[in-house]
Amino acid sequence: MRVFLRTSKFAVWSRRVGTFGVPLLVLSILLHVFGQISTDVFEVCLAIATAAGGLAVLLALAGYVRLWFTGDKGWSLASIGLFTGVLCLLPAGTAVWLMASYPSTADISTDPRDAPELIFPRSGSPEPIDPDMALEAFPRVLTRSYRLDPATLFGIARGVIEGRGWQLIFIQDSQGADAARQLNAIHKSLLGWSDEIAVRIEPAPLGARLDVRGASVRNVEHDLGANGRALESFLVALDQAVAEHLRSNVVPDVAPDAPGDATPVTTP
Repeated sequence: MRVFLRTSKFAVWSRRVGTFGVPLLVLSILLHVFGQISTDVFEVCLAIATAAGGLAVLLALAGYVRLWFTGDKGWSLASIGLFTGVLCLLPAGTAVWLMASYPSTADISTDPRDAPELIFPRSGSPEPIDPDMALEAFPRVLTRSYRLDPATLFGIARGVIEGRGWQLIFIQDSQGADAARQLNAIHKSLLGWSDEIAVRIEPAPLGARLDVRGASVRNVEHDLGANGRALESFLVALDQAVAEHLRSNVVPDVAPDAPGDATPVTTP
C-alpha cells in the first residue's frame, strides 16, 4: 500500500508571504535612502512588509505543528517562511527596542533656551525632552567651550561634518570677530529618515563656544533617539579633532640654544 505525503499548505503560504515581504522591505529601504520615494510611501511599504513578516511567522509556526502531527512534507518551506518573516520583523522590533531604550529626541539641543536656528523649522511643537532625562541618556551632549578662535573652530567643525558624509545645506561664516557662525546639515538614518543638525559657534571669553541642535525634518512623536545619538557622536568626533589640532599646533615651551643646552623661552 502506497502512502502519499502531502505538502502542508501552511508551509507553502508561509514561504510565499515571507518571500514577498523581504524584497518589498529591501527595495523600499534602498529607494528611500537614495530619495527615489517619499517618506510617506516608504512607511506604507514598511508597514506592509512588517505585516507580511508577522503573517509568515504565524503560518510557519502553524505549519510546524501540522507537520509534527501529520508527517506531511514542508519542513524546509516552513523554515524559509520563518526566516524571511523574522527578517521582515527586524525593523519593527528594533524600533520597539530603541523606543524603550531612549527618550524621544525629535528636537534636542545643548542650549534648549536659545537653540540654534533650523533651516527646516518644525511646523508643530514637539514635546520637550526633560533635561535630566536627556543628560542621562546622552551624557556627552553638552555645550562645548574651546581655547580656539571661532574661525578655527568653524573650520574644524565643518571638516567633521563633511567627514561624516552629512549634506551641508547652510553655511554662515561671518567675518566679524564678535559675530556668530553657523552650519546646518542633513543627517540620514540607516533607513533613510532625515534629521537636521544645526551647529552654532560664538566667541567666548577664552576662545569659542559651540552649541548644536538636532531635529527631525518631519513631525514625529518619537525619533528613536536618532538625533541624540547623532549629536553625541558628532561632539565626540569634534573633541578628537580639536585635540589633534592643538597637538599639531602646540608651541613648545623651551627652545634649545645648543645641543644639550635648553633655555626657557618667555612669552609676553
